[in-house]
Amino acid sequence: MNVWIIAAVISAVGAATVPLPSTQGLQVGYTIDITAGHVIPGNELPNLLESGLLLQVEIDVVFAEISKLTVTTTNITNDFFTQIKNHSIYFSYKNGVVGEIFADPAVPEHIVNFQRGLVSGLQVPLTGQQGRVFAWERDILGDCESTIVRSDNVVLKSKETHLCAGKPAFTTLIPVQDQESKVVFGALNGEYRLANTSGGRVYVYNASLTQQESFAPLTKTAGSAQSVMQMYIWETKSPQVVPKPLLPSNYRNGSLMLAYYSSQPMIWRSCDTAASLLEELSSCHPSDVPRLFLELVQTLRTCSQSKLKEFHMKYGIKKGSVVYEKILF
Repeated sequence: MNVWIIAAVISAVGAATVPLPSTQGLQVGYTIDITAGHVIPGNELPNLLESGLLLQVEIDVVFAEISKLTVTTTNITNDFFTQIKNHSIYFSYKNGVVGEIFADPAVPEHIVNFQRGLVSGLQVPLTGQQGRVFAWERDILGDCESTIVRSDNVVLKSKETHLCAGKPAFTTLIPVQDQESKVVFGALNGEYRLANTSGGRVYVYNASLTQQESFAPLTKTAGSAQSVMQMYIWETKSPQVVPKPLLPSNYRNGSLMLAYYSSQPMIWRSCDTAASLLEELSSCHPSDVPRLFLELVQTLRTCSQSKLKEFHMKYGIKKGSVVYEKILF
């Protein structure tokens, strides 16, 4: 579903970007659409998540040496997104490459992880030589070798995510006894369109990213489960020069890679306990959602195809359900 706006840009990008004075930053407003889809092999199950618009957020980003991203509007209203809108995330930024991130120490890690994903979507070298080059970059998926293809104001970025170093493995986040479930292939492909401000500052104008991963086997049948996520980013507020962000002194620094921390260990459960896990999710504290979600995934791994189908048909991923409200949003 192509919902992002492709428009002509004023001039091609090739020369070095013109820096702003040290006291100023460049503020740009974006809208981001996120869609996702998951399919279990064998076509015996309906899609666990029908492809379509899941989430739309509006953000303001002030680009500077220390940049600031603020979520201003979302199409979902709940405690999770209230926290996200109430707490901006800061990040070091040089020529489109993100270094450290800085977050409020009072904000739970799963909130910061969502913000990491938004920041990661804006990471692309703003300047460089035309043609194809290879570069290492760190994003939410780990330290990855990326292929960068630049042609005027268009930059294509691709990587095989299953080869990224330091990425939390599927079997690390979700321990398995037989070590059978694993990511066997992953890929991220992005197309970025860059623009120049009237002052010569280069910035991301719009972008389209697709991440695909295959897990084999997720169930006891042959084949692999497919997971696809798409992110569309487009400018909705014209760039303007503003004072540079001031980083709060108490903010903790960290990596752009996803992080998972829990004070409570995961509990091994059987397939028959999946429904009770959903009940726990419906009433748990938001900080317990990541741990219980991983336990739910581990639990569903022990289910047969018929049990998975029964579970999906009964609880489903639909608006108003526990899965929709507590796990997705």
